[in-house]
Amino acid sequence: MEVKVGLVSTGNDRFFSAFIHDISQRKEVERMKDEFVSTVSHELRTPLTAIYGSLSLLSSGMAGELPDDVKQLLAISHESTERLIRLINDLLDLDKIASGKLEYRMQEQPLRPLLEHAVRDTQAYAEGLRVQFRMVGDEQGRVNADADRIVQVCVNLLSNAAKFSPKGADVEVGIAHPEPGWVRVWVADRGPGVPPEFRERMFQRFARADASDRRARGGTGLGLSICRSIVEAHGGRMGFTTEPDVRTEFYFELPESE
Repeated sequence: MEVKVGLVSTGNDRFFSAFIHDISQRKEVERMKDEFVSTVSHELRTPLTAIYGSLSLLSSGMAGELPDDVKQLLAISHESTERLIRLINDLLDLDKIASGKLEYRMQEQPLRPLLEHAVRDTQAYAEGLRVQFRMVGDEQGRVNADADRIVQVCVNLLSNAAKFSPKGADVEVGIAHPEPGWVRVWVADRGPGVPPEFRERMFQRFARADASDRRARGGTGLGLSICRSIVEAHGGRMGFTTEPDVRTEFYFELPESE
């Protein structure tokens, strides 16, 4: 229940007034919505994973050579199924973050191998877009982190940079020390950048510059919001700088282990 109390003055007389708003129904609707999203996501993930696996086998030639028109339809189905699985995984991560159930297995470790792991995992995707990753410098750093979750953040930044880069361009990746006690992972591209009117909403859920951007680029608009939650759970911070068509850099910073 939400209660608002204010002081009201009329001439020489003063009195208190209270305004009571019952928000229990709204809270219950929000709880039911969250439970629905979580249940549907779990129920959809298993059959979609099976469908994705079958489509992958067909695409690999397991069933023999297929006609060109069938290959085209198969490729569209494969890509659409992959997009649905990403959406469901993002929704499940959001549900865990909101309920405080996202687990972290923290361990002190070097940061560079995690970034290199993410680059390897994303390389094939970038090559499909005719984009190359280029590691810059040899900076090191040790952090107390969940390896899988930090790789997840790096993969998201790398795939976003590849997605918005011009064909034939390089995406630069590196590690830096912006100030004592902190280590930064940064990813820079030469794409269109972030529009000024959108910058304040960049890390919000379902944030997209516009609807046409969603159709052209794909994605859920959840990735950066999830990444920021993961980084903040590590005691870190996340940000970006952008100069359209010149250089846009997304980065996250973590406390460096002594």
